[in-house]
Amino acid sequence: MALFCSTREFESLCREIAGKADILCLQAKGGSMYPFIRSGDWVDVSFCKGKGGNIHKGDILLFKKDDSLYLHRFLRRAGEGLLVKGDMSFGHDGLISEDDVFGRVVSIKRNGRRIDLRSGCNRAVNVIAADISLVLQYPLLFARKACVLGMTLLGRLQAFKVYRMIAKQSFNGTLKVRAAGPQDQEQLRDLYRMSGHDIREGIAEIKKKGYWLIAERNRKLAGALTMTRYENDPALWVIFGLEVKPLFRGAGAGRTIVKAAILKAKESGAGRIGLAVNKKNKPALGLYYSLGFKAASAPAGFNCSLDELYLSYEVEDSSDWRLVLEKAVEEGVFYPLYRNLLCSEEKNTALARDIRERYRQAYYLYLSKSSEYIFRVERVLGFLESRKITALIFKGPAIDHFIYDNFFRPRLDLDIIVRDEDLNAFEAALRELGYRCLENEKDYSLPEYLNSRFFIPQSDDLIPLHVHKHLINNMFLTVDNALSLDMRTIWRETGLFKEYGYIYMLKPELNIIYLCEHGVKHNFDQMVFLYEIERLLGFYEEKFNWKKLVSLSERCGLGRSTYYGLYFIKEALSARIPQEVMDALRPVRFAVGEKSFVKNTLSLKRSRYASYPVYCAMRPGLLKKICFIFLTFFPPGFTLKGYATRILRLILP
Repeated sequence: MALFCSTREFESLCREIAGKADILCLQAKGGSMYPFIRSGDWVDVSFCKGKGGNIHKGDILLFKKDDSLYLHRFLRRAGEGLLVKGDMSFGHDGLISEDDVFGRVVSIKRNGRRIDLRSGCNRAVNVIAADISLVLQYPLLFARKACVLGMTLLGRLQAFKVYRMIAKQSFNGTLKVRAAGPQDQEQLRDLYRMSGHDIREGIAEIKKKGYWLIAERNRKLAGALTMTRYENDPALWVIFGLEVKPLFRGAGAGRTIVKAAILKAKESGAGRIGLAVNKKNKPALGLYYSLGFKAASAPAGFNCSLDELYLSYEVEDSSDWRLVLEKAVEEGVFYPLYRNLLCSEEKNTALARDIRERYRQAYYLYLSKSSEYIFRVERVLGFLESRKITALIFKGPAIDHFIYDNFFRPRLDLDIIVRDEDLNAFEAALRELGYRCLENEKDYSLPEYLNSRFFIPQSDDLIPLHVHKHLINNMFLTVDNALSLDMRTIWRETGLFKEYGYIYMLKPELNIIYLCEHGVKHNFDQMVFLYEIERLLGFYEEKFNWKKLVSLSERCGLGRSTYYGLYFIKEALSARIPQEVMDALRPVRFAVGEKSFVKNTLSLKRSRYASYPVYCAMRPGLLKKICFIFLTFFPPGFTLKGYATRILRLILP
């Protein structure tokens, strides 16, 4: 098992630490000592003290040979040398000098477990392994030959059309393609037979400039490939390293993963896709030709040997960028679209000059509105802070500084909650700052859920304020007082906003619950609702408590809306939501109309009141559902007053 390290550097290191440490911890690479030591295991090596001092039969030695480092088993002494062999190697390594031995392995660390080789039981296993190592190599050789023969026969069988038809039918729709992660390193190492290559580092390195895609079935790896941007030509993406497990060859796994790679390249702005394939590899050539690849001249600097053929795929840019611009503005996601995609120089050069200019104009318009919005918000919050008035902000600035880079999404107003005991001082402060209340009479007779007031600024350097007494301001939930979330629970789930001492925002779990309910209320009629939930979860990462989210959702009676919010970002944006969370929030049964709501939302066929079946299903029992439907058509007086207030806000300046 070779250890990929400079031997001279390692010898120098050993001399430096000699006498200062007895144990050296190393990571093993390769498969010559499998299964005793596996590639990626960490081993503790004890330095040898004196010639022949502590080397015993069966020990796994760390030694140098031919300017490389190895971990192999000591079998016996032969004259002045030591006979060593890898457990999975055919034939021994020959004799090595004791002067070339650095130490012996005393323990192995694997999956958080430590195996002590100095214990009596493990010592006996080592001695037995040394005794049978030379004899066992013949059955191992026979097993290898049998595997090769079996793979050859399987390959011949896969050439038949009947086999391919049956295999494709068996695996149809069960193969899923996704980006490789650190958790896939062992499977990828086995697939590519990379004995000394650090897969984890490879995944991280390729992720910086491209994709490492894997196809899997029932969480078992079926195939993989890598695809990166070509350094000499930013418009060219290169596919290499396509490998499919023998069992899945002929079953469409290669086609599935290559099609996914083409789609990824298109999404990343590729103009062309290139690859090199062996001229004698007829199955691979047939696959690429059927997908639209054509033989072409290799670009300058591309490493293509004489027995390889260069194939190229021309990516058709069918995007209507004017329509994309309009749609991005309409969906509220123009800023992240421009920053993450169109800000790249390669993509900009692929666009027509007039389209490029239109995008830049929209970007700077957004940026100027954002700066103006930030200034107005900070002026209001700073004034409330100076008067020591406790306030809770949500949506808007409370999430923008997590999601965007020095950017607040321009909004029409600022949503804020004030405690009952601070209402009088708060309204007095607003009047002093230059606000007037839209409602003429001061009326707090409405239920807490519906009681909100709208304050209009008298100057251009302030922002309209929508002041709530409750976090949820939703007619669907308040028409029959179905909500069980009270303000005491809300205030317990808050933390300070930025550096303020009196301005609060929601904690992560309640923030996600609210955004999910807010998105359902608006039927997710803009992509930005999903984008902000997904980005916020990405910001919280390890800090997020999923168990608390489930518990709080159920306690507040918002489990159903939380489920739909998480389900949509998982399906539409490929967000990583723990399956146990989805199972815990998933409704026991779905009401009439809910499946249509899901289907239409995912296909962007939105309509007003599309989420009504969801709110109806939130009512437990048939009687409460009937009551909710009745109150929808014949609402009580306070609900009508709430509707009238909203109409006034739209009519009055």
